[in-house]
Amino acid sequence: MRLYKKAAAVLLAAAMAVSMMTACGGGAGGNGGNGGNGGNAGAVPSAPTLEEIVLPKDDGEGEGTPTKTHLDKANSWLVAFQNNVVNAHAVYFAGSQSSYSAAGTQTEELKMVMASTAGKAYVDMTGWGLEGSKKEDHAITFYMESGKASAVYALNKSAKAGIKMNLSADDMEGITGDFDFSDIQIPANIYLTEVQIGGTKYRAETYVQDGNEYYTCFGTDKRPKYQITKKQNGGTDVSAYQEIVIGSDKGMCNLTGYTIYTAGEDAQHNLLLSDGNKNVFSVVIERDTNGKLTKMTVKDATGKDVTKDFNWLAEILGSFYGN
Repeated sequence: MRLYKKAAAVLLAAAMAVSMMTACGGGAGGNGGNGGNGGNAGAVPSAPTLEEIVLPKDDGEGEGTPTKTHLDKANSWLVAFQNNVVNAHAVYFAGSQSSYSAAGTQTEELKMVMASTAGKAYVDMTGWGLEGSKKEDHAITFYMESGKASAVYALNKSAKAGIKMNLSADDMEGITGDFDFSDIQIPANIYLTEVQIGGTKYRAETYVQDGNEYYTCFGTDKRPKYQITKKQNGGTDVSAYQEIVIGSDKGMCNLTGYTIYTAGEDAQHNLLLSDGNKNVFSVVIERDTNGKLTKMTVKDATGKDVTKDFNWLAEILGSFYGN
C-alpha cells in the first residue's frame, strides 16, 4: 500500500543515516516500533471488502447509480473538504486501508491513527502485508517535526520511549497526504455518482488521475467515509474513516512523558544514544543471514551492560529489521 511504503520510506531515510555506522562495525539505527502516543490504531475496524462494494459502471448502468453527472468544483464536497484540511491548524484521522491485487486477493491491511499540527505529525500504523506468499506483520509508530531542525522519532508506546533521528524536510514530505487528502490533486473533470457499500448507498465523487480511478464516498456530515481507488494495474485500495477531526490533533502531536534518546555516532562510527541528561549509551546489534535482528547489546559510558533497560529498543529495531 502506498501509505505504508511512504511511512516506511521516511523511517528508512532516518535509519540509513544511522545504519552507515554499522558498515564500520558499530551498532545500527532504530526504526518504527509498536509505539505511539496514546492513539490505538488497533481499535479501528477494518475497511470494507471488495464484495461489499458496488461501483457504477463506465456506461452509467451499474447497480450503485444510474448515472455520473459532471460536477462543478464549486459544488464539490471533496474540494471543500480538502480546503478545510489544508487550511486547518490541526487535523486528526483514524481509519483503515486495505489493498487488493488485480485478481481480487487481499495483499495488505493497515489500521492507523494520524494527526498533525504546526509542523508536527504523528503516525501510528499496525497491520500486515504479503511479502510474496508470506504474510508479514507491520508496525510503525513515529512522530515528525519539520522546519530548520527536522527530525523523525521512532516510538514505543507502551514504554513511553523513543529514538530521535535528524532528517531533511524533503525526506518527510508526502507521508500523510494520501490518507488525509492534503496532497491529492483533484482534476477539473470530477463527477457526482453513487456507490453502494454494505447495502448502503452513498453520495460519491469520482475522477481519474494518472490512470487511476478514485471514488470518495461521503457521510451526511459531508466528510469522507470511504475512498476506493481502482488502480491502473488492476488493483484496488480501499480506505475507511472511523473518525475525522478538523481543528484538533487530539493531543497526539505531543511527546510529553516520553524519554527520548538522540541517535549519534562516535569517532569509529558506532551508534550512540544520548538522553536528556547527556548520558551516552552504545548499541551493538547482531543479525542473521536474512538481516533479521538476533541480538542487541546496550552499554553505558562505563561499559556496564544495561540492555535490560532498553527492551523497548529491541521492539523498535526488530520492527525495522523484519522481526
